[in-house]
Amino acid sequence: MAGDQENNLNSNLNSQKIQTLKQFHKRIMKERFINNQASVYYSSQNSKFVIPGIMITGISSVASFMATSDVAGDTLKTVFSIGVGILTAGATILQSISSSFGFQSRADNFQKAADSYDTLLTKIEFEICNPNEDFNEFCNSLEASILDIKNDCKYLPPLFINTLWEKHKEDYLSEFEKISLNFELNNQNIMNSVTTEKSVNNNLITIVDIPEMENQK
Repeated sequence: MAGDQENNLNSNLNSQKIQTLKQFHKRIMKERFINNQASVYYSSQNSKFVIPGIMITGISSVASFMATSDVAGDTLKTVFSIGVGILTAGATILQSISSSFGFQSRADNFQKAADSYDTLLTKIEFEICNPNEDFNEFCNSLEASILDIKNDCKYLPPLFINTLWEKHKEDYLSEFEKISLNFELNNQNIMNSVTTEKSVNNNLITIVDIPEMENQK
């Protein structure tokens, strides 16, 4: 009876730990998704200014070459020179707008945060499959890491990304449900194996004791 109570207690403790790790995993997976999508969004916004700026710079280089070439006449050279000035000004404006909004800086910050959250997810999955750390210290470490990541990323993601997460979260969370289910099944098999081994050992002890008692008689 005492062995069964101990096994039930250990099973309950393991279940509580799994539930806690599930909550951590869901929260971190949400943060990874939001930060990754925010990085993609700001990278796209930055490309809308950077790519036209690159193209304008290339065209202005060609126009600048034509303005100094002997092939073109004086009137055409003047036109090319004016075109170079206008294109250069346009490229400068686009670069200034991109820099003032900080699209690239935001994209880099959110991508760095997403990579950090992905590392935490890997740690949780390893801990679930092979629990070899103190549970309380592990949870405290996760909490501290999450706060550090949030402090390092000084930007807030766009609100529409939260709506996007609510729309697709079931697809992302189902992956972890499979992992946790496999762990619970493995853990139950281990507990059943331990219980069976203890039962066999007790039966062996009983069989050994019976002849000794008969000899004493």
